[in-house]
Order: sequence, then C-alpha cells, then structure tokens
Amino acid sequence: MTGPSAVGQYRAVAAYLSTITQALQNAETTNSPAPAGLRRGLVRTHGALWAVLGPHQLNHRGRCPACRTRLGVPGPCALVPVLAAYLLSPLPVVWWQILAATAGPDDPPVTMTQVSTWLGVDPATGHSGKPLHTAKNVTQEL
Repeated sequence: MTGPSAVGQYRAVAAYLSTITQALQNAETTNSPAPAGLRRGLVRTHGALWAVLGPHQLNHRGRCPACRTRLGVPGPCALVPVLAAYLLSPLPVVWWQILAATAGPDDPPVTMTQVSTWLGVDPATGHSGKPLHTAKNVTQEL
C-alpha cells in the first residue's frame, strides 16, 4: 500500500504509540496499580515497537525507505499495515489473531464468537467470521 492511505496508517500508528507512551509515563509517575512486571513488559514492548517503526517512516508519497523495491528505490511498506492491523483493530479481532498465531497444530480453531464471549463483549456485531486484517493477508497483498 502506498500513497495517502499508507501515510494515514503510519500517522494513526504513530499517534496510537504516542498515546501509549504518555499513558506509560503517567503510570510510572502516579504509582499505577498495575503490577510492576507488567508495566516493565509494556515499556519494553512499546520501546521495541518504536524502534522497529523508526526506519519505516513513510515519505510524502507513502513510500518506505526501509522497504525497497528490486530496483533499490523506496517501495510500499510491509510493516506499517501489519502494525496498523494489530494496533488499530478492535480488541476481539486482535485477540483472535494472537490466538490463531500461537495455536498448536492440534488445537481446534478459535472462532470470533468464542473470543467475544471470553472477553465479555457482544458477539452479535455482524462480523463475517473472517478476520478483518491478518498479518498473513496484509503481507500477501503487497
């Protein structure tokens, strides 16, 4: 994906990460009730996401300097759509993708209804039964 929509995805991901940065900073200064181990894990994961995203800053045409074409020029970014899918999709969809990605070969598939029930959200959202975005689908589209 290139152009304005790719730039919009990049901006949305950066804005989301900035919001999380602020929340983590507030949690450190206000003695958050979240367990210290969880806070440390979130800070480390958050830092890793910023470090990974840094080289993928899109130019005004939506091209990524880190994801180059075979000709060596900036091309469509492979990372930003995946980050956008996981950081900006509804939480049940994200959990669904995590559970599918971490399932063993003998584990039965998890349905969106099961995830919604587990999370205590209304499963009657009109969801088609297929993930809205998946890392595999996004990278296959590129």
